[in-house]
Amino acid sequence: MKDCEVFCLLEHLSRLGAITKFITLKTSEFGKIMGMSQQTASRKLVQLEEQRYIKRLISRSGTRIKITDAGVKFLENEIKSIKVIENYFSSITFTGTLVKGMGEGSYYMSRQGYVDQFEKLFKEKPFPGTFNVQVDEETMERLLIIKENAKYKLLGFVENGRTFGNVYIQRAKVNGINAYAIFPERGHYKNVVEIVSSVNLRDVLNLVDGSQVKVEIFPEII
Repeated sequence: MKDCEVFCLLEHLSRLGAITKFITLKTSEFGKIMGMSQQTASRKLVQLEEQRYIKRLISRSGTRIKITDAGVKFLENEIKSIKVIENYFSSITFTGTLVKGMGEGSYYMSRQGYVDQFEKLFKEKPFPGTFNVQVDEETMERLLIIKENAKYKLLGFVENGRTFGNVYIQRAKVNGINAYAIFPERGHYKNVVEIVSSVNLRDVLNLVDGSQVKVEIFPEII
């Protein structure tokens, strides 16, 4: 079994109390909990026992199961890994270079189909243009991981026969000013983060192309 499957099984057993004591468990009931057949659940429990993650005792009333020290250790290690990932994405801070865009941002962010949705989500109107920050490949790869699982999304629409795609959004700050990092489904740039705000960030921050800026993104994942 893969580690993710082992973790899921042990996590459910721990919720049933098997982490501190033997519990009596009917494989048919466990199968329902796990969304699998009784036969599959029974086979999975045998595999856990073979990997020495649980102890099993067969009785007339059902199977008695307890998670072993090895199983507890496995759970602890997986939980630590999950916390590392959560911390890694709790906020993403990087420094990038302000670059001139192609004018696409101003056009797209002035489309009423996007503006109406943005105002409904964030209770403010976006300045009609994007603040473009060039970053290194490693930073961009990290950001793209959180792209399509973003909590906020502007749905695509059709306007005058032209199709506009979905836009994924994460809350952000640029040099301490509230903003939003946007990730168009059909990206226009390579290694460039597009940012919008309710203000003209260039003017407010008095920045020009080539300026170094600090960006913080606060991922909210669905």
